[in-house]
This record gives sequence, structure tokens and C-alpha cells, in this order.
Amino acid sequence: MSTLFALICWGSVIAFLIYWHKQRKARLNAGESYQIDETYLNIAKRKKQIGIVFIISLILYISPKLLVLIGIVAFFAFLYYWRKKISARKEAGDNYMHDEKYLHISKVKRIVGVVCVVSLILGIIIPNNQEIHDKNYTVEEQQKINEALIEFKKVQDLNKPSTPGAGYNSTIKKTYIRGNSVVIETTDEATSPNLGTVIYACTYVFTEKNGKWSHKLESNKRIGHKKN
Repeated sequence: MSTLFALICWGSVIAFLIYWHKQRKARLNAGESYQIDETYLNIAKRKKQIGIVFIISLILYISPKLLVLIGIVAFFAFLYYWRKKISARKEAGDNYMHDEKYLHISKVKRIVGVVCVVSLILGIIIPNNQEIHDKNYTVEEQQKINEALIEFKKVQDLNKPSTPGAGYNSTIKKTYIRGNSVVIETTDEATSPNLGTVIYACTYVFTEKNGKWSHKLESNKRIGHKKN
């Protein structure tokens, strides 16, 4: 699904550039009256729609959960325009259906309402890219992850410190497949009688070849410290 959103992003970028060029050409043809020229206005409207498609598809590609935040913001904006619409109707009186200010606010309120509903629905029903990837693991891939976790446990057991009062503990935060390797992200706590407990965010990469596993510590970032 993330590939689909990426294709939509690129397609909308190309379409936006095409309509941007068409808009410039239509403005030159229309002259000073371009703001009331029907061809120019139609092209400008279509270009704006393509821009909205690009923004939505980009958000869906990066993280669908961002749409929930947009939906919440749009909800409060909807309430704001709902109050403005009531005020505009009172100001316009019985002729409110022909009042430009009232009609403009009403149109904006409808658009904001649609954005709110669509954003919340898409943000809730569409999972993140990582969630999609996790759900699509084959039986062989899941078995590979399980084997890597066993190897990780063996490595941790071999590296346990023998010094009295010292300790090393790893908490697995995330596991996933990257290419031919299994990546294991952990939070590690190294305890020393003199230094206390130092906390690291670590990334281990396990690779299997011809039935043998190898591993490397890809990153090791210190993120905290606790005194004994």
C-alpha cells in the first residue's frame, strides 16, 4: 500500500507541474482579465485539487496516523466556522441565502467538515507502513526472526559480566527483516558497582548464511544513566 501512495505522490507532482504550466499559458492568453476567464479559473481549480491529492498521499505514505491529528484540528476548525456561520446568518437577516459572507463561510465549513471526517476515518483504518510490513511476514520470515532471537539470547548469555555486582540486561523493543538480515532494536542496561547503570539504545543485525549466524552491533547510543 505504501508503494501505491508513493506512486500517487509522484503522479500528482507531475500533474501539478503540467497544470502549473497550463495556468501560466492561460493567464497570458486571458490578459488582464484572467481572474474572470473561465479557462484560467478551471485550470487553477484543477491544480489546487491535484495539490491536495499530493499532500494527502504524502501524509498517507509517511504515516497515516498523522491524519488523525489533522482530523482533530479540522474538528475544532469546524466548530469555529459553525459559530461564524451562525453569526453571519444573524447579520444577513432573512436574505442570508444570498449573502456572500454567509455563503463563503458555509462553503468553508463544509470543506473543513469533509476534511475532518475523511482524515479521521483514513487515519484509523489505514495501518502504518511498519504495521503493514509486520502483518505480511511469511511463515519462513517469521521463523527466521525466531531463530535470530534465539541467537540473540545466546549472545547475551555469553556476554554476561562475571564481575560481582555487575550486570547487563537487554529489553527487545522491535524486530524486523531488512534485506537478508534480522534487525533487533533493544534498550540495554549495563550495571557497574562504581558507575551505576548506563542505559543504551542498541541495534543488532543478525545474518544467516549456510546455516551459520553472524551478528554485529550496528548502533550503540547512550540515552540515560541511573546511580546505584
